[in-house]
Amino acid sequence: AFNELNDAADPDMVDRWEIQEMMAQAAQINDPSTLDVYDVQLHKARSWKEVELDLLQTSFPHPGARPQLGAATWLASGITIKEMQIALAIETRKMGGHPTKTQTLEI
Repeated sequence: AFNELNDAADPDMVDRWEIQEMMAQAAQINDPSTLDVYDVQLHKARSWKEVELDLLQTSFPHPGARPQLGAATWLASGITIKEMQIALAIETRKMGGHPTKTQTLEI
């Protein structure tokens, strides 16, 4: 994994990382905070629902207007439909080969 990341990274960035590492290692005895360069900063990605809401809200130019159904809206709708299909498939598998009439009606 390291080699793949290293090969994919910009060579200038790799050089900067190596310099930061050497400086941190050299200065860590006198100032342990120099090792903070190893503190990885990860940002949580937005959820599907947040992205979908954003796409749906931006499809209306102003309140009361008709939505502009662009590719993003169609993609969000397609993802929602696929999620519903998966949920339906899971429920039908739970019923087994001989569902009752009530179970069949629920589906």
